[in-house]
Amino acid sequence: MSGHRRPHGVRLHQTRSLPDEHVTTEAHIPVTTIERTFLDTAARLDARQMEHDLVEADRSRRLRWPKLWQALTEHGRGRKGVKRLKRVATQADPRFADAVSTSEVDFLILCRQAGLKMPQVNVLVEGKKVDFYWPKERLIVEADSYGFHGDPIGFEKDHQATVDLEVAGYRVHRTTYKMLESNPRPFLNLVRGSLAA
Repeated sequence: MSGHRRPHGVRLHQTRSLPDEHVTTEAHIPVTTIERTFLDTAARLDARQMEHDLVEADRSRRLRWPKLWQALTEHGRGRKGVKRLKRVATQADPRFADAVSTSEVDFLILCRQAGLKMPQVNVLVEGKKVDFYWPKERLIVEADSYGFHGDPIGFEKDHQATVDLEVAGYRVHRTTYKMLESNPRPFLNLVRGSLAA
């Protein structure tokens, strides 16, 4: 790269030598493995971004958890951000891989931070796909966004599904991602109360 301009937004990370197991190829270009990349970027990512990236890597089946732990153990000592990465990786729940959007991951993070029992994600209940489901408590949470629920047909379908599920004996709580982003506590308290009941 010396003497050449880097494309905008590209950060160059250089190291003198890498263990062979930390190198792979993409389109015949040598690059670091995804596990090594997590190690190298740990200092620049906050916990939430790390968790999103871990979930996405796990979902794509490119992340090898044993290799990540090996890299952290053998090459993480003294590196900035590694303690945070270890903590986030320890807490990362494989069920997050069932989340189909960043907002769904955010809701699961909120549940865990609030100490709530973790739900099933994107499952069928009475033939209807629901966002979050606690089977023992027969509790369903639907987190709506304009992108997925904004058209009139989708709006009517969602509300009919809520009525059908309530009639079948499920408790259904609906929220929006904007509500959860701005002030999640009241809704999380509602969920907590329903789980306790």
